[in-house]
Amino acid sequence: DGTFPYILYNLGGPLMNLLTGALFLLLHGLLRGLPAVSLFCAMLSATGFGFALINGIPLRLGAINNDGCNARELGKDPEALRSLWVQLKITEQAARGGRLRDMPEAWFALPAWERMDNSMTAALAVFRVNWLMDRHQFVEAKSLIDQILERPNRVLGLHQGLLQCEQLFLALMAGEDQARIDAICTRGLQKFMRQMRRYPSVIRTGYAYASLRLRDSQLADRLLEQFQHCERTYPYQGDLEGERELLELVKVRAEETAG
Repeated sequence: DGTFPYILYNLGGPLMNLLTGALFLLLHGLLRGLPAVSLFCAMLSATGFGFALINGIPLRLGAINNDGCNARELGKDPEALRSLWVQLKITEQAARGGRLRDMPEAWFALPAWERMDNSMTAALAVFRVNWLMDRHQFVEAKSLIDQILERPNRVLGLHQGLLQCEQLFLALMAGEDQARIDAICTRGLQKFMRQMRRYPSVIRTGYAYASLRLRDSQLADRLLEQFQHCERTYPYQGDLEGERELLELVKVRAEETAG
């Protein structure tokens, strides 16, 4: 009917913070005979109540809303509410082993740019990029990435970094000149890739860079081993299946351009 229990969903964290804060406050009182334990419980209680206030009192930082702000505002913005619902459905299907390419295209419809001042809505543009990548629609994915990165303040920092990784990957696969590739692979992006070195798509981009730009087969082999290690613990099997396909495309591209 166009809605779901979004208020309870968003206030779940603050409510649990309040509950744990109250629990440890009770333990603090009951364990006064054990000063060190009582003090520890008091600290945990203060932490719980503190996080409840930080997450529960409506607050907006740039394009990002905290939980309390989402609980208050989502009902006023049907597009943002739908965006949250879509993201939850995508996560549900991914947790069941599904792939983005097999999910309904309607979930990945691109919002109007003027609606993307809300990070919840802007996230759908990022999910559309991921959907296009899984369908190997690389030209359209590249165009959309470029448009999103022209408006970097509209998406979360994490999403910006992942989109830049995809931008680098697509430039490598398209055989763009080294100056263009080096302009994308900035120190900031390299630092981000080191921080996210256990994330499958980042490993795949690193593998493409090692194979197609550096021509370093030893580094490429180490990154393949790193990917195989990641496979053991990464929860979304559909994502891994898609990443394996992209790794194979890199291998083919490397063989075509060898020498």
